[in-house]
Amino acid sequence: MKERDKPVFFYGWIIVAAGFMSAMSYGLFYTFGVFFKSLQAEFGWSRALTASVSSVHLVVYAISGIMIGRITDKYGPRVALTIGAFFIGIGLILSSQVRNIWQLYLFYGFVASLGAGVVYSLPSATVQRWFVEKRGLVLGITMSGVGFGAMVLAPLAEYFISSYGWRMAYVILGGVSMFVLIGFAMTMVYSPEKIGLKPYGFNNEKTHNPSFQKANYVDNGKGNISKEGSQIWTTRAAIKTRIFWVIYLIHFFAILPLFLIMVHIVPFATDVGIPKVIMDLLYV
Repeated sequence: MKERDKPVFFYGWIIVAAGFMSAMSYGLFYTFGVFFKSLQAEFGWSRALTASVSSVHLVVYAISGIMIGRITDKYGPRVALTIGAFFIGIGLILSSQVRNIWQLYLFYGFVASLGAGVVYSLPSATVQRWFVEKRGLVLGITMSGVGFGAMVLAPLAEYFISSYGWRMAYVILGGVSMFVLIGFAMTMVYSPEKIGLKPYGFNNEKTHNPSFQKANYVDNGKGNISKEGSQIWTTRAAIKTRIFWVIYLIHFFAILPLFLIMVHIVPFATDVGIPKVIMDLLYV
């Protein structure tokens, strides 16, 4: 395709939309608290045993982030998001057929959770390749999909459970999510250079002004736009730095209490008499 400096519509905004949907998919896992009492009622499991499924999910989710990140780097976001969508969809659909706790560990805690890595590393790494200017804005828009997904999918899951039962709710959520995510995966492009474009703002004369904050961006010819002289990090190099572990620990201790609460908040609220539909609306 002939390179164009100023296309009528910048394709990067399609990438932002696809990244938003990728991040939004984590709302599917936030709905576990909505399914909580239905699972207890069906199988008579204790609250601790039911919650342990979420613990398995979190361990596999952490591994999935690394896996999806590597696939994205090697094969591109289209392949990575398609793989993630497949695991999420199939895992949730199979969760509708569980008869024992080990099956829920396997289908929800392992299979579906293997796809959960599409939430952060894939959209954030892809979107930033498409923007020099407004990079912070588009990353914020993209990652807001996580909260938006929880806000929308929790009450939707409750509606499906109330109308069709928890088993059919998992089938619907799994099937629709797989179809939608694979559709958006087909719009994903690793970098603007792949279709003859430059990142948004790369050719703006402001980016070449030494006094401008985003000055001296360079293109390495492989779809990576970075500041001149900046280091290209490998995984091995990054994990040897202090700042990596500081960021890791901050994220870990911020997320840990969140998930401890989120799994139990809907069951607890309904125990004290708050209508479930109200809790679903306040879930995020």
